[in-house]
Amino acid sequence: ALCLKYISYDPNYAGSDDDPGAGVEMEMEFEGSEELDGEYDFSDDDDMSWKVRKGTVRCIIAIIKTRPERLDRIIETISPSLVKRFKEREETVKLDIFSSFIEILKQLSIIS
Repeated sequence: ALCLKYISYDPNYAGSDDDPGAGVEMEMEFEGSEELDGEYDFSDDDDMSWKVRKGTVRCIIAIIKTRPERLDRIIETISPSLVKRFKEREETVKLDIFSSFIEILKQLSIIS
């Protein structure tokens, strides 16, 4: 459950499809506070949330490799989240997401 929650963890990116109202809420929060302008400007260089997503994907890969008997449930619950994350901004995380999907396919070929 935690892996599914944190695979899309990106607090500095308002364009997430997982939470359609996230960008609106942030816009409303800072609308009336002109004195805070510039104080909360985050650049992609300061963003370390990709490490959370990368660690989550690595955890998913470990689950896939070590629990082949639960592959049907993994496919049912985790695969849709992985497919949604194919649009990942950070290349290293995107590569791990593809690797995890490839690992699911490998496990399927071993079982079949």
